[in-house]
Amino acid sequence: DLIKFIKFLLKNRVYLYQNKNKMPFVHNIYYRYISQRYIYRLNKQKLSNIKLNFHPLDIRQFIKSSDLRYDIILLDGFTPSKCPCIWTVEMFNELYRCINDDGLLVTYNTSAPVRNAMILSGFVVGNIIKDNKIIGTICSKSNELINFKLSDKQLGLLNTKAGIPYRDVNLSLDNDIIIKNRRDEVLKSPLISSSKYLKEHKDEI
Repeated sequence: DLIKFIKFLLKNRVYLYQNKNKMPFVHNIYYRYISQRYIYRLNKQKLSNIKLNFHPLDIRQFIKSSDLRYDIILLDGFTPSKCPCIWTVEMFNELYRCINDDGLLVTYNTSAPVRNAMILSGFVVGNIIKDNKIIGTICSKSNELINFKLSDKQLGLLNTKAGIPYRDVNLSLDNDIIIKNRRDEVLKSPLISSSKYLKEHKDEI
């Protein structure tokens, strides 16, 4: 059913969505993970016990009203510059509420405002490292579950203008308003700029 649904969206995306992105996230998911050329690589036996629940809702309202608890949350949405509503302090507050004490939240995003929002929500935040490269962010309620902690330099960056998080108090604002509000907050902030901070700490890792 999920494959049929994504095929329908791909076929009709020009008519359903009048924007330049044309649902690239669905396109990428389909061709990278679900299309037949990849299905044949999977062991069908392993897929037999997987159940998917699809909720076609605003994720903010779904999480806000959810009483479910999760072991793992994968946050793989558009970047904050395009879709800040899922990267706000308030959103991470709700994700913190919904995750189990030994649960993990993982994302590709390593930006300062996102990591700061995680920390402000109570998460312990660390790096996801592969082949000596930082490829993402991992966070949990438990300090023991984070193998690669943020460095002092990374933590310091969160206290610059770059670390000012996105905010959406009632989890209802449009993306454009969230972006504008953060831009205004950055302009008024007395915090040091990220470029100046990085220049002063260029010798640190």
